[in-house]
Amino acid sequence: MPYDHSEVARQIAAGLGQAQAAHTTRAEAAQDATEIYLATDEDDWRTRIKAVQSRRLLGVPLTPLHEFTPGSPAAPDYTVVAGDSSFVPPDKHRGSYCYLINVGRVMIQYGDESAAELDSTATHCMDPTLDGEEWSISGPLLQAECALQELTELHRWAAQFGADLALLDGSLMQLSLALVQDPKVQAVIAEYGAKLADFERIGVPVVGYVSKPASQSVMRAARVLACRATREGVEQRVAPCETRCGRPECSGLWTLDDSGLFWELLDEGMRSPVFQNYSPFGVHGSTDFWDTMGFCYLATSYEVARLEFPLWVEQADLLDRTQRIVLSQCALGDGYPKALTLAHNFAVLRAEDRASYFYLLEQAGLLTPLSEKARGKRATGGRI
Repeated sequence: MPYDHSEVARQIAAGLGQAQAAHTTRAEAAQDATEIYLATDEDDWRTRIKAVQSRRLLGVPLTPLHEFTPGSPAAPDYTVVAGDSSFVPPDKHRGSYCYLINVGRVMIQYGDESAAELDSTATHCMDPTLDGEEWSISGPLLQAECALQELTELHRWAAQFGADLALLDGSLMQLSLALVQDPKVQAVIAEYGAKLADFERIGVPVVGYVSKPASQSVMRAARVLACRATREGVEQRVAPCETRCGRPECSGLWTLDDSGLFWELLDEGMRSPVFQNYSPFGVHGSTDFWDTMGFCYLATSYEVARLEFPLWVEQADLLDRTQRIVLSQCALGDGYPKALTLAHNFAVLRAEDRASYFYLLEQAGLLTPLSEKARGKRATGGRI
């Protein structure tokens, strides 16, 4: 049944003052973070960040800290490829150990000889093994498999069409998977890292485009610079706040993420310096490709997006061209890269796709009857 609209409206009105106070706090924090950023020398930034013993990732600049690079949309004379993926997970209520990964692929060639290719490729996967209470593939492993297939298809089209830029929706680093201490996940991510490295061989810049990023590695560094707390007995080294603290120097800064900071610092079309994630404890994983990855922030007409890429892209002087192509794609897509929107549309699996997939599994004898829980949820009406 629908919720009580009037009651929710009353609760919203009651919390309005708190919401407005939070907005004021964030605005003040943005100003404080901007002052910290602009007042800090890049050598001092690096020195102080590398002197702390934080278990969180901190942003360290690889290019001049106060250099913001302007850009404008590229002329329509480039080729871009893009990829995105979605999946149908296993369904324990049907006894299915099978899952489906669908990758949307897009190639658009602009210029005098314009062309386009758009399609999707689906892969049926099966994991019949049982491992203790893990009756089927884990969420992180499925995520890693999707990431690998998405990158593999993107690489295939980038090489086939000689693209000027390869775009992926979301993080290219897959750092969340780096913390999963599962040999199966790490094995897939090792393949992912090898495929990612091969983009340099074919000479195609590959970029992960993160819209509305919630990343905080640069802001964590800013909080270290703001907080003057020291840890006793450790040679006066800065003890970074690993959780939100009440110190006036940095408490407000916990309300801000990196995109909020660079929204204040960047004009439209500008990109931030290139940063790299740093931790004295390193990044867990069976491969070390994270050490070859960097990121920056780009101000479009609508938002500050995060771009993730292998560092060779910047070292080969391809980042300026990449910036212009991304800005062009955002202009064509009303704020979001057009090629990525198309890739998403071809990748997405709807309810009817899920139903048809399970019908095919049922026809092949790979499903068991519905569990009673699933049957009850599907029932409508009935006695009360």
